[in-house]
Amino acid sequence: FAVLPHMHQLGIHSKVIAQSSIDGEVTVHDAPYSFDSQLYYPVQAVRMAKGDKVQFACTWRNTTSNTVHFGQSSLDEMCAIGLYRYPGL
Repeated sequence: FAVLPHMHQLGIHSKVIAQSSIDGEVTVHDAPYSFDSQLYYPVQAVRMAKGDKVQFACTWRNTTSNTVHFGQSSLDEMCAIGLYRYPGL
């Protein structure tokens, strides 16, 4: 029922797609990202079955002259998504 995109300081955009065998491919989130305003976003309900997938992608803009690596530090980068869900009835 919601997504929580997570990147670090260079992240600028996140996109989440549900690949449902019931509802087809549904873009549930596609929006700019701000490290200073990390929010969760309510999304439309998508019926998912066993084996269905959720795909997510992140976009960054490296405004520094440094090579940026994956890592836990806010000076590194990552692409993660938190999913809030509930089972169907």
